[in-house]
Amino acid sequence: MLVFLGYLVVIGAVLGGYLLVGGHLSALYQPAEFLIILGAGIGGFIVAGHLEKPKPSLILLIKLSEAGLLS
Repeated sequence: MLVFLGYLVVIGAVLGGYLLVGGHLSALYQPAEFLIILGAGIGGFIVAGHLEKPKPSLILLIKLSEAGLLS
């Protein structure tokens, strides 16, 4: 189930980002590129891992953020 969800996130982020800029190739040089890369990364992380992997990673990111170690 998580694999399917991950693929949906990847496809949705890539297509959504592409459509957000009007479907032009210049999307690679616009802020929408961030949406494409971030969504694909998150979706790939979900696809590659099991349920026990994303949760500890998210908790660690929150702790690092609260400690001021992320900028």
